[in-house]
Amino acid sequence: MGRPTRPRGSSPLRAVRLPRALDDQLTSYANRRGESTSAVVRAAISEYLDRHSA
Repeated sequence: MGRPTRPRGSSPLRAVRLPRALDDQLTSYANRRGESTSAVVRAAISEYLDRHSA
């Protein structure tokens, strides 16, 4: 799959620490779906922000 094509501009890097159990769940979920963990995290953040925007 690889990196998504970037629209114009830069793509800032964010680093987060996850508990081992959550990281294991993320990796397992991404592998089952054939996606990268970064793609899953981007989708999760996007969905969260859509649901919780003021």
